[in-house]
Amino acid sequence: MSFDITKAVEQYGPIYSVKTPESNIEVFFRLVSKKEYDTFNSLCDDTGVTSDAEDYLYNAAIVYPATTQLDDDIYAGEASPIVAEIARQSGFFDLATFANAVSQSRAECQKLSEQIIIFIAKAMPGYTIDDLEKLNYQQLARLLAISEVIMGQVLDLGINKPTKGNLLSRNDKQLSPEEIAQQNKLTGKAKEALESIRERR
Repeated sequence: MSFDITKAVEQYGPIYSVKTPESNIEVFFRLVSKKEYDTFNSLCDDTGVTSDAEDYLYNAAIVYPATTQLDDDIYAGEASPIVAEIARQSGFFDLATFANAVSQSRAECQKLSEQIIIFIAKAMPGYTIDDLEKLNYQQLARLLAISEVIMGQVLDLGINKPTKGNLLSRNDKQLSPEEIAQQNKLTGKAKEALESIRERR
């Protein structure tokens, strides 16, 4: 059976892989949750990672191949490096990794697309972030307008602050001060021309 990574990403989120050192089998795994990390920790003891803790993480995070099949295919001792990589990628096991992820997420939250999601979620707690991220732009626009009425405030969409490309793009970029000045200059000239036309009427 082939591995459908697209379906796995939809179900679990980011998918990672590691190859076993001797049998050279590619193993795909997901990141563990905070709850799973706590369970893993509870299975460890003063000496470090126990076999029970290792088995737990191994069975919890691997999505392909099935662990029952993998057990038959890998060599003795190859489960340990798989578990070590799962732990390394999952973030909870290393403060620096977690802190870096938080820093990146803070930057993402400043983007307009994320601000819209946050604004709606605050106004309508019945919607989860996952619910909102599944909606198309028309559905989000309607919920945003309703949220603005509920909150009694209007979300600044940056209409007066031109951006390059799509406002909802993950790669949106603010214009430089020089470009904004030029934009305002051109807008001012257009306004002057319009007023001149009106005066001649």
